[in-house]
Amino acid sequence: MKVLKEKIKKITAGAVLLIALGCMLVSMLGTWVLATDFFTAKETVYNVTMAELAAMIDENNAAYGKDIPVDFTRDPNYWYNFSFIVYKPENATPENPAPLVVCSHGGSSRKELQQPFYLELVRRGFVVISIDKGGNGATDTGISTPDVSGDGHGMLPAVEFGMSLPYVDETRVGITGHSAGNNACVNTLNILNAEGSEHRIRAYVSGDGTSDVARLTSEQTHDMVLTVGECKYGEFNNGMHVGTSDQGKHILNLFYPGFREESIPNGQWFTKEGAVASPEPGQPIEAENAVVFYEPSIIHVSWYFNQTAVASVIDGMYAGLGTPSGAQVIASSNTVWQLAAALGLLGIIGFFMLPFALVPLLLKRKVFSGVIRTLPSNETLGELKKLSTWLPMLVFFVPMMIITYQVYRHYTATASRYMNTSVYAAAMSTNGAAMNGLIMGIVMIGLLFVVWFLQSIFARVNKTTLQNNPFTNARLDSGSQFLKTVLLSFTVVFIMYSVVWFAFYVFHVDFHFWDWTITVTDLDHLYIILVKYFPIFALFYTVCALFNANTRFKDVPEWLSTMLCALFGAIPTAYLAWEQYSTVFTLEHVRFLDDVWVNMAACGAWKGIPLTILTTYLARYIYKKTGNVWLAGFINALIMLCYTSFVMNFYTDFMIPS
Repeated sequence: MKVLKEKIKKITAGAVLLIALGCMLVSMLGTWVLATDFFTAKETVYNVTMAELAAMIDENNAAYGKDIPVDFTRDPNYWYNFSFIVYKPENATPENPAPLVVCSHGGSSRKELQQPFYLELVRRGFVVISIDKGGNGATDTGISTPDVSGDGHGMLPAVEFGMSLPYVDETRVGITGHSAGNNACVNTLNILNAEGSEHRIRAYVSGDGTSDVARLTSEQTHDMVLTVGECKYGEFNNGMHVGTSDQGKHILNLFYPGFREESIPNGQWFTKEGAVASPEPGQPIEAENAVVFYEPSIIHVSWYFNQTAVASVIDGMYAGLGTPSGAQVIASSNTVWQLAAALGLLGIIGFFMLPFALVPLLLKRKVFSGVIRTLPSNETLGELKKLSTWLPMLVFFVPMMIITYQVYRHYTATASRYMNTSVYAAAMSTNGAAMNGLIMGIVMIGLLFVVWFLQSIFARVNKTTLQNNPFTNARLDSGSQFLKTVLLSFTVVFIMYSVVWFAFYVFHVDFHFWDWTITVTDLDHLYIILVKYFPIFALFYTVCALFNANTRFKDVPEWLSTMLCALFGAIPTAYLAWEQYSTVFTLEHVRFLDDVWVNMAACGAWKGIPLTILTTYLARYIYKKTGNVWLAGFINALIMLCYTSFVMNFYTDFMIPS
């Protein structure tokens, strides 16, 4: 172990930087290669208004003899941006048009998280469009009304644009959505599969959005092949199983009115004649309309991170649309999305390695050397074995954990109720993080004063001098040092996200793994995010860094005291996640049945655990390098603000109240 530590210490910051950049480069190139099916598929990103998209459909209709309708606004006064990406496989040509599949993500997400589906469908010769729904990714919230986009999300405009493309067979169109993406799908079906419509959706695969699917009518499901996927441990199903629920039976009766059994068999296809054999791989089902149900044993967000779910999308599109002409049949068990996920994880690892390299490298620049402060001597540190040291720490940690649990539980999903939404619009994830940070930042400052008071009492009792109080580590030598600290913080995070911007705009990929995403936002929105949210995030993470610096002890190794900080910081959300999922996996319903907002907070708690641990170790690392808790706090604040807010878009449409 000692030899290993010595070898790690000899790794230079330059080497760490090269490794980090290498990980990110391999990630972006590998993901790009897979997404374009080894450079055989063409990808095109669109950022357009509804009026511009309508004009493009008109041009395509005139040029290629099509008559695709425009069921969304043509009004140029609606200037809102709509973002989507089109993948065109090499088999799709005007002479040999291919089937089209349009994918929609769920809430608080973006188009890249549909990658497992569009990656696999493009490999199989389908033209695929993946959209940023209104208020997500690069799409403005302004399209999130039926008056603008027709369906209130962006699915309908994307389908009609896709139908108008010369290399798309508009008679073979499929749609798929996860969670709230199914609302987009069903709203689109309400229009395109209405009575008398000449341009209908043939295939639909739903991902854990059965309540929306249950709104379908017999007219909308006429001449359609439907795959209903519902997660067995879906946190929003509250113990309802599609195979035994009234909703599931209602959906099945639209296709097979004669069904009278107690439960719907998993994976069994039904037509109006009853149960039928599954079609051969790549073959369309020989029926006017058909339906199948799947219930994989996964949680809600695992729909786009599960082989059964991905296979159900592949098989559902094959069953409804058949194999595209000129493409090979690839079994749904033959998938590469797992490799793309691994590459995404590699990119995230590389991203979070960057500050560990950039801070020491930039400190060598003369302009930044002034941010370094002298670390307190080890002789001034307390000994954890002494009551005068561990009791004040315990007085801080215990209330902090209890209050963090309560604050996270009650304010994460409801923060927009308490924040002025004429300034901070209703962005649940970012407002939740900001509200938590604001409350806990103030609480922890109060607890530090309590620690100071207890340390003073012990000093008097022991007749010693209190050399350092809990706020000593927050001292700076000058205003200039503070300004240089701010500049260095922004420089580090700017360089980190420059790599992400490069990946996104050159290769059209981001770095994501399961439900963790490192991505970008529009540059013209960046200053709005920083002005509105950075002060709140900076308060929280600087106070965290300050207390982190106060948990160094003379008789405890640095790694152990840092681990204790990380552990105590992660316990509140870990406990909430345990409460939720121990109930979900045993009783098959959520822990907080009576409070939808607490339920939503508990569903996302597990995602914060590794981030808490990471920011704790990064804060300690920066403090040991510089003695500057402000630098540690500001860098963590900027990283986590960008991480939290860049997925969303709708709260950045304005700078000041209108």
